[in-house]
Amino acid sequence: MKPGANWTRYGLTLMGIFLVFGTCMALLSAITLTWPGTALDEAWKLNPQAYSSLTPLGKTAGILFFLLALALGLSAIGWFRRRRWGWQCAHSLLLSRFWGTSSMPRPEIWCEAS
Repeated sequence: MKPGANWTRYGLTLMGIFLVFGTCMALLSAITLTWPGTALDEAWKLNPQAYSSLTPLGKTAGILFFLLALALGLSAIGWFRRRRWGWQCAHSLLLSRFWGTSSMPRPEIWCEAS
C-alpha cells in the first residue's frame, strides 16, 4: 500500500458522508417547506432568518429542495460506488455553490448565504 493511502481513503469517505448529510438536510428542508406545521418544523429554530425568507416561497422552495436532495443523494451513491459520474455530479454541485456565493456583490453577504 502506498504511503498516505489511508488518508486518501478517509478523505473520500468524509466527502461521501458530507454528501449524505447534505441530502438529509435538503430533504428535511423540503419536507418542512412543502408540508408546514409538522414536528420537523422545530429544526428551523436553528436558523429562523432562513425560514422567514423561504416560507413565502412555500411549496416552490420545497420542490427545489427535493430536487437538491435528489442531486445530492445521487452524488453520494455514485461517490461511494466510486463511479466517475458520482464524482462529476459532486464536483458540479460544489462548484455551483462556490460560484453562486462568490458572485455576490459584497463579501459580507457570504456569511448570510451559508
